[in-house]
Amino acid sequence: MTAISFTKDAVKFVRDLETKPARQIYERTIALVLDPRPAASTELKAHKGFLRMRVGDFRVIYRVAPELIEVVLIDKRSDDEVYKHLERLSLD
Repeated sequence: MTAISFTKDAVKFVRDLETKPARQIYERTIALVLDPRPAASTELKAHKGFLRMRVGDFRVIYRVAPELIEVVLIDKRSDDEVYKHLERLSLD
């Protein structure tokens, strides 16, 4: 069975959201267990191994391993700062 984990940054971002967008993000990320690469996801070219999924006004950055889906970052969709933040994280 595939598990989902969230980094501290992702959890912190969702906790600060209002209920409706937080629920939308939760539902879409849980659905990744059934389909880790939905049609709405895109592989990031500049960050190999990471995928992006748009959920309303937000971007969910995640990566898929054989038994784990790791949600690394969640941020505003229109803000390219999310990719700069991803570069600063030491994820390897």
